[in-house]
Formats: sequence, C-alpha cells, structure tokens
Amino acid sequence: MEKQWIKQGEEKFSLYINGQLNISVLFLQKNNVNKALIEFQDGKFTFEKFGISKTKATLTDANGNAILNLKPEKWYSDITSVEMGNRTYLIKTKNAPLVHHMLFEGENLMLNYGLESKESKPVLKIITHQLDASPLLDALMFILFYPVLLENVNDDLLLLLLLSA
Repeated sequence: MEKQWIKQGEEKFSLYINGQLNISVLFLQKNNVNKALIEFQDGKFTFEKFGISKTKATLTDANGNAILNLKPEKWYSDITSVEMGNRTYLIKTKNAPLVHHMLFEGENLMLNYGLESKESKPVLKIITHQLDASPLLDALMFILFYPVLLENVNDDLLLLLLLSA
C-alpha cells in the first residue's frame, strides 16, 4: 500500500492511497497546527488543540460531536492517548535517530510517521502496519507530525519532501 501526502494549496494537503484521493487536511492559518479542517468521504471534521500548552485536542464532526479525543499520558510524557469510539490508541514519539510518531493499539503498531534521510534530504516515510486503520487516524498522525516537517524543511523543500515519500 502506497500512501503519499500531496500539497494541494497554501495549507491544504491530501492523502493519496495507491493513487486515489482518500482524505484532505486544511490548516486554517499558515504554519499553525492548532486548528485544521478534515474532509473525508462526504463528511467534514474539525481538529482543534486546547489547554494551556495546547497538548489536548478533539476531532469533531459537522454536528459538534466528538469523534476523537487526544491527551498526553502525563504532562512531561512522550506518549499521547487517543480515544476514538470504544478504542484507545497510544502515540509514542521517538528520536532514533530521526523523529517518528508511532500509533499503537495495545501492543500492535498500526501507523508510523517518521523522517528518514534520502539523498541527504529529510523525507516523510509512512509505514502502515494495520491495513484497516481509519483514514482519520492518518489525518491525525499527519497533523501531529506537520510541526516536525515545518521545523526540518523550508516551504520549497516541503513540497519536495511530501512528493518524494
């Protein structure tokens, strides 16, 4: 399965799976990841961070119903808890040697979003371990990983980074 995020506009990115459009993320302000709109199938969802340090977040549908809740395990932790429906996931962040965000359900690794070096340039590498993972989880992982991309590349390289994954 080939997954590729492609920049569609100033702050809009779309995930293509095996060449087919799957889900889109629109950040509402340039380089600001605190609020984003997600378009998936016929639905529109809003991702919004909140709290003093913006470490908590919710994903709501068009009616304002919470679809997903995100919060750190502890305020100093590199582990984030994600509740979606009756399922609980954990996102673990590692720097080994480049940053990776890994989504687990129990002990099962489902998604891995990370940087790798390709021809001395950082590239986004997506590894899907669980083929039936909701595309909303891919959108969440991309939103959470986007600040890493912004830190490691300039605007021109961001397009190249996403296209060359």
